[in-house]
Amino acid sequence: MISRALLFSAGVVALSGLFALVFGPWQAGLLPLVLGLTCVAFAGVRVTVDRRGLTVASTVLPRPRLALPLGRIVSASSVQVNAVGDFGGWGYRVRPNRRGVVLRSGEALSVRTAGGREYVVTVNDSTTAAALLNSLVNRNARGV
Repeated sequence: MISRALLFSAGVVALSGLFALVFGPWQAGLLPLVLGLTCVAFAGVRVTVDRRGLTVASTVLPRPRLALPLGRIVSASSVQVNAVGDFGGWGYRVRPNRRGVVLRSGEALSVRTAGGREYVVTVNDSTTAAALLNSLVNRNARGV
């Protein structure tokens, strides 16, 4: 999944940094260039639901990654999110008892952990991901 909004914003910041490097003092362009390139690396994520649990990782960098082991997951569901209204923007977002990898508004996978925290990840076909994760959690709880 790729966030076009985040990719566009990161591109604008990186280009402004590059412009400042070429036409102004290099110190003025270094920070926007590095920040823009860093954001480009996080504009796309790979979401995996399998027997290990839920993993969300950058498509470009191996770290950081969000990994929720199956044993910590209580339930999963499909929810609708508004990136700005619910999380205050795009990217990895932190709210009290709620975390999110929000790359767009729309359907998302919501995962509750044993500690009461909710993790939200915007994905296509979140209903299927939630059903798969719930069946794996139930199978794990039965010891199968």
